[in-house]
Amino acid sequence: VEKVIDENIHQVGEHLKDVRAFFDQGLLTKNEVLRAELELSNAEIMRIDARNAAEVALTSLDSLIGLPLDTDIDLTTLAESQASRLPAAADGANESMVAAALANRPELKSAEFRIRSTELGVKAARAGLYPQVALAGNYYFLRPNPRFMPALDKFKGTWDLGISISFDIWNWGQTKSQTEQAKAQLAQARDARKLLEDQAVLEVTQSRLSLARANEKVRVAGQAVGQAEENLRVTRERFKQGIALNTDVLDADVAILQARMNRVQAAIDLVLAQARLEKALGR
Repeated sequence: VEKVIDENIHQVGEHLKDVRAFFDQGLLTKNEVLRAELELSNAEIMRIDARNAAEVALTSLDSLIGLPLDTDIDLTTLAESQASRLPAAADGANESMVAAALANRPELKSAEFRIRSTELGVKAARAGLYPQVALAGNYYFLRPNPRFMPALDKFKGTWDLGISISFDIWNWGQTKSQTEQAKAQLAQARDARKLLEDQAVLEVTQSRLSLARANEKVRVAGQAVGQAEENLRVTRERFKQGIALNTDVLDADVAILQARMNRVQAAIDLVLAQARLEKALGR
């Protein structure tokens, strides 16, 4: 934005030179000079605001990435140059984007692990309905080994193997209640994942549509800038020939400033739309 305003200041300054020259020749009134000077002053105030906004944004960026707030960062690209390298949104790619989001989004992966864990909890709760079988074995190498009679002052090895089976005949319905609770938790986990899937599908679809509209806005804004530049060129030529008013040129300057600002904002919106789509896809 600051760059666009600098270009506008240069244009208004060049027009102010022409206005002053016409005033010196007695072709314009002092009021026309003052109007051009006022337009230049307004542009300079806009540049101050733009510079302040850029400094505030830089401070916020330093804070986000953990740098001292007075760290100066040189941007290697502008929004317009970055936007020009972005591919156009494919209208028919929504299904593949949704599939990618469902496979890559971390909250969906976490929900899937939660479901698996809850399924194991159901199995563990159901285990109380079945007999519990335990197998145990021991090996003893002792001197003397009391399992040998008579006792000898020698190392002797012995072993034993046992199996036990237990079954809880009645526990006041505790196992059934635990199983029902585990099933309810499993249903909650599945519902939570379904909700996350619906949110992901909606976010991907909205982000894709926003990206497509942002691409269209960039195209239209670029055309508007070309039209505004041609309008300014023609109006300035007419002014120099004495067949256009000073206000016509100033209006054309304002129009081209607005068109360029719209183009910059459209480029910013496009880059942000692409970033939102990447986030929606889980990248």
